Amino acid sequence: MIRTDKLNKYYNQNKQNELHVLDNVELELPEHGMCAIFGPSGCGKTTLLNILGGLDNATSGEVRYDDTSIAQDTDRIRNRDIGFIFQNYNLNKLETVFENVADSLRLCGITDEAVIRERVLAALANVGMEKYYKRLPDTLSGGQQQRVAIARAIVKNPRVILADEPTGNLDEANTILVMDILKTMSREHLVVLVTHEEKLVDYYCDTVYELSDGKIVGVRTNENTNGYVERNRNDIFLGELEKTECGNDSAQVDFYGEIPEKPVHITVVNHNGRLFLRVDTEKVAVLDAGSEVKLRNGVFEAERKSEEQAALVDMSKLPSVEGSDYGRLFRLRDSIKSGFRANFRNISDSKKRSVLVTCLFLFGAMLVIFAAKFGVSFVQIRQIREQLNDRTFYVEGTGKDISDRIAEAKADPAAAVDYVDVGSVMDIPFVNYALFETLGMSDDGYELPYSDITQTVVLPEALSKGLKVVCGKGEIADMNDAIITTQVADRLLKNSAYGFIKDYKDLLGIRLDYAFRYVILLRIVGIVDSDENAIYVNEDGLIEKSSSVRYVIPDSNDYFHLQRGECAVLILMVHEPDGDQSFNYDVGDTAMFSGVSIKVKEILDIHVPEKERGADEYKEEMHPAEIERRNKIGDAVAEAFPRICGTYEYTGERYWNTERYIVVNTEDFKEGSTRIAQTSVWITQANTRSASAYDTEKKDVTELPWQSDHDVRKYYRLHSTDPDKTLEYLKAHFSDINVKRDNGVEVASGVITPNDLFNEQFKDIKDQMVLQLIVLGLFLVFTCVCMYLVMRASVMNRIREIGIYRAIGTSKKNVIFRFAVESCVVVLMSAGIGFLLMSIFVTWISNKASSYVMMFGYPLWMAISLFAFLLISGVVCGVLPVITLLRKTPSDILAKYDI
Repeated sequence: MIRTDKLNKYYNQNKQNELHVLDNVELELPEHGMCAIFGPSGCGKTTLLNILGGLDNATSGEVRYDDTSIAQDTDRIRNRDIGFIFQNYNLNKLETVFENVADSLRLCGITDEAVIRERVLAALANVGMEKYYKRLPDTLSGGQQQRVAIARAIVKNPRVILADEPTGNLDEANTILVMDILKTMSREHLVVLVTHEEKLVDYYCDTVYELSDGKIVGVRTNENTNGYVERNRNDIFLGELEKTECGNDSAQVDFYGEIPEKPVHITVVNHNGRLFLRVDTEKVAVLDAGSEVKLRNGVFEAERKSEEQAALVDMSKLPSVEGSDYGRLFRLRDSIKSGFRANFRNISDSKKRSVLVTCLFLFGAMLVIFAAKFGVSFVQIRQIREQLNDRTFYVEGTGKDISDRIAEAKADPAAAVDYVDVGSVMDIPFVNYALFETLGMSDDGYELPYSDITQTVVLPEALSKGLKVVCGKGEIADMNDAIITTQVADRLLKNSAYGFIKDYKDLLGIRLDYAFRYVILLRIVGIVDSDENAIYVNEDGLIEKSSSVRYVIPDSNDYFHLQRGECAVLILMVHEPDGDQSFNYDVGDTAMFSGVSIKVKEILDIHVPEKERGADEYKEEMHPAEIERRNKIGDAVAEAFPRICGTYEYTGERYWNTERYIVVNTEDFKEGSTRIAQTSVWITQANTRSASAYDTEKKDVTELPWQSDHDVRKYYRLHSTDPDKTLEYLKAHFSDINVKRDNGVEVASGVITPNDLFNEQFKDIKDQMVLQLIVLGLFLVFTCVCMYLVMRASVMNRIREIGIYRAIGTSKKNVIFRFAVESCVVVLMSAGIGFLLMSIFVTWISNKASSYVMMFGYPLWMAISLFAFLLISGVVCGVLPVITLLRKTPSDILAKYDI
């Protein structure tokens, strides 16, 4: 059945301390019978047996079971065909007797618990241990543990039983019991016994293979090997003692053994038909029928047992097994339970386990802290992405007059542009802010007065037509109304500090201030379905806000009754009465406003000198009647143009936002405000206090607004219906537009895309992000190393357990699976708890703080990713030491790492 072919085994091969343990060993073992591998200690007996059982690997040669090499199907052969009995029992101390024996069946793929129970109890009954099936191995004697190990070997009714010094740790009585069981098994199975006890070989083994220095040096066959009877220590065989007789007609005394130094004094009395015996000598025991010591005639003979005496094992209830999935002992549920036991077993008594749990807890908590600090950059990037409108492009318009080309782009379907206006920016196009008022409070310790400052693109109401209205109205009836997209609404709901603002309808009526420099109060009246970051407002108000020349305003209420091409000059306040208040322009003079020719129809001077400045600063004071007249006109102007006039809260007096305005016809205003073209200098500098700027020499000079190397520039803002098409068109038709900085360096293009805006803002946090990434990376590496060391220390304490699992036939994959699940549970119950508690804390802090005071950035995707990393790294750290250990053979694990 078993055949070996030139087995060689070396230790430390090709080194100075090389050991040639097995030297071309060739064996051919029968189907049944008891065979002994016999020899002195160190001759290679155990090594040969381990190779036969797949617990060790030969350096060369092979072992075949029938026609199959054990190396080709180790798990199936070991678990179905081989039962192993170890000198040190190798029982799992954490499992009951029942579970230890049941493991052998589960390794054969048997999962029916009823079948397992029946077979386990039958196997334990065969070795007389059925009463102890609930006991743990440590509560049993050595002989009892070995009998449990035999039950584990025979419960699957294997074809081969390999026994390595099975009686080495037993007394004589247990030795005979164990050998009798093995002898009985050998009648139908092959039992291979490794021993150095010659008596066992002679009395039990049918074939003896003598091994010396790794070589088979002899093979002999024994006859009538039925075992032997142990001599009872309480039996005294009279035939083995010298006999002396003495006596008379009344008494006969037979004395056996050596004559004592002093005579034995015995008094015998016959009184009333009864005999009384008195022994006056010390240390004399009187025997009767109940005494343990028995007197036997003749001498002791170590008689061979008959077959009837040796028939101790009943295998009728243990038929051969044909399972599947050999080598799989651990399943998910069992591994999870094992993980809980590993995490909580004796935790109060084990300092090492307490340190393990504490370290993993801290790792989980600190990982959240480091990642959340790094997450601030991610949150900022996400906010930048969310707040950019990917349908809005910018073209610098103050380097040259490109108004005609912009008009062509809007009219060309290939450009996919549906709206154009103009705005000024600092360095790059300034994205409009929307300040939503009633979403938070300023006194909660973290919030500033406005709970959310949202970057948005403000667009005309016309672009919202056709979008689905999801809440409120889809039309703007008042200049102060605004419609927002669902993208903006969702962000507002997410950032709201108040629980009552949780639905779209709760946003209706909320006031917002938009435009960083020109505050226009609006209220949300509707929400439309769109992924665009936009607020839709009245187009007239939008154009007025984004006018290319700040101090040019439309005659919205028709105060001056201006026709196309006409304008009026409002002089509201000057500080030098003798200054050129009309800019040297007279009624009838013509100027340019963004390419629109306008003639001065009227100059309205309603400024009133500030008396509190003192008489020394003024050469003359205005007549009170003139002041009254001008104030009356000022009231009318303030009513007609409310944007340029305000009221001091503490005095109630009127004040003007600036000193001079140019009022033009509304149609001229729309045309001039949506392009950047030639404009008279005195219009662009309408609020300059230096009179010298308006001398006669510059009266007819015109220029493009902000035509200089200053960072403040004017840009055309183009709204696209198809960003890809618009980008392609702009690259093809506006590649010559460049922007000069103060240092004279030109950028690649004056065309700015949403990606350019993102990159411009991203560069501000890039360095910070790189530094945080390095710190986080170092911490992750440190965490992984520490987790590996901690988990490795835990695994090192369980090496014997791993060795036993491998020795009884558990596959490497199944051992790794068990420790992977167990590590997962341990990490969840330690690092996972720290991770969860710190995540709750960080999330609470993040929700309390506004975007101004961003302490942590901890979005859900980051939490999930971190948790997955923690779990995976914990499992990897838990199984890496096991994988490293499993590179060794089961015999090496047990022999070298038996802890």
